[in-house]
Amino acid sequence: MLLDECLKLNDLATLIVMNMFLTTSSAMVFAISVAFSFEASASEISIKKQSDAERVFAKASKTKSSNPWHFSNLYDDVSNSFFIPYHLWSGATWDGRKSVENCMHAVKKTWMFKRGEKERKQRVSAPVDFKKEGLAGEVKTFKSENRKNYQHYICHEKGLARIYDQRFEQTGELDSLDGKECKFPAGFGWQVNKTQDCSENSPKATRITELTFDKDFILKKMSYTYEKKKGAKALRKDDYYEYVPNRGRVLHQKLK
Repeated sequence: MLLDECLKLNDLATLIVMNMFLTTSSAMVFAISVAFSFEASASEISIKKQSDAERVFAKASKTKSSNPWHFSNLYDDVSNSFFIPYHLWSGATWDGRKSVENCMHAVKKTWMFKRGEKERKQRVSAPVDFKKEGLAGEVKTFKSENRKNYQHYICHEKGLARIYDQRFEQTGELDSLDGKECKFPAGFGWQVNKTQDCSENSPKATRITELTFDKDFILKKMSYTYEKKKGAKALRKDDYYEYVPNRGRVLHQKLK
């Protein structure tokens, strides 16, 4: 009888020890999985509102890099704003010099990007001479073209604007292309999640929705929208774009 009781007590002690071991092991596995998850998310730094930029700057400013796309070369802590290189649009190599006066640059490239579920191609070349009806002489432009249509862009202090779009000629909208829109946001003074209305004649305005950097604070991608202004009329749906350094456009989606 006494032996049976001892065996029962021994089995109970064994069960308690095993349960403690399993609990500890589960906690360790959970801790490891959490750590792994954190490392995976830490491989990218996402800025979706401008207040995030100030937090990232505190860390990025302590690092050194000769890469022109480094956070510290793009962000100005005094104005709490970003310089967006014009080369991000074209996909051309950028040497890191920030200038709006010399925004026109040479490029000959083909974008490979997704539009919906389809892969698209678009050729970009510059400088290309173009004479717009109503202007005295020719101007240097970026030409963007695919199988269906083509556009001519000029660059200004706030980005890139179309002065000609073949589709707009077909629909009688060429007057709306005054060379002031921010079809692509570039230059100084851009803040994340803040809309900029660059042209009164354009029915749409521009908003950078996200800047994504890698763990070394190098820009990986910019996302932005070109959306209809409140009360404005537009024949086309709103646009969402993603651009990557040295590649140019990688995604274009039409929004509802």
